[in-house]
Amino acid sequence: MVKLKAVNLIPREILRKPLLRQFLSLCKRNRWFRYGAFAAAALALLVIIHACAAGLWQINFAAAKNAAQQAKTRLAQLQTQFLELEKQKAGLFKEQAAKQQELDFLSSTMSGEKKYSKLMALISGFVPEDLWVNHFTFSGAEVQIIGSMLNNQLVSQFMENLDKSGVFKNSAFTYSEKQVIENHTIYNFQITTEPIWDHGELKG
Repeated sequence: MVKLKAVNLIPREILRKPLLRQFLSLCKRNRWFRYGAFAAAALALLVIIHACAAGLWQINFAAAKNAAQQAKTRLAQLQTQFLELEKQKAGLFKEQAAKQQELDFLSSTMSGEKKYSKLMALISGFVPEDLWVNHFTFSGAEVQIIGSMLNNQLVSQFMENLDKSGVFKNSAFTYSEKQVIENHTIYNFQITTEPIWDHGELKG
């Protein structure tokens, strides 16, 4: 039986040197060893970079998720506040209309303001419950009314009230859009109506 003798391919003078010096000497003497060492170092560096990048991505993702949740909570709060403000606005409009009705403008130079205040007071008297007027414009021949409501059927009732009043006629629907705020549905609308004049004065 033939015995195989172990052969150490690393020169003895290298083995006598410290570990780091042995490594450097091998790199100098053996180009394939040098290439392998560089490849291993590059691979280790890539693994470290990948681990750092993955950790950074997880941190950024967690921060972004937290920011999104905070924004969602804040939006819900603002939507609730918006709905409450819209209801308060409706109450203020009716209160203002009632006060405007009590004003007596004596000066002829204020006839336009007098007509406007009388229109606002009259319109508020025909507004159904859960419907509020946000704004209206008056051109003399036509009044454009913009408002909101909790039930999209209320705008038909509003127009019917105007046409039956004897003060307005030819009420017409322009548009309506649905808006959901904190599980509450609001319908924004716009209509037009024509005041009925009697010798230059608004009836009613």
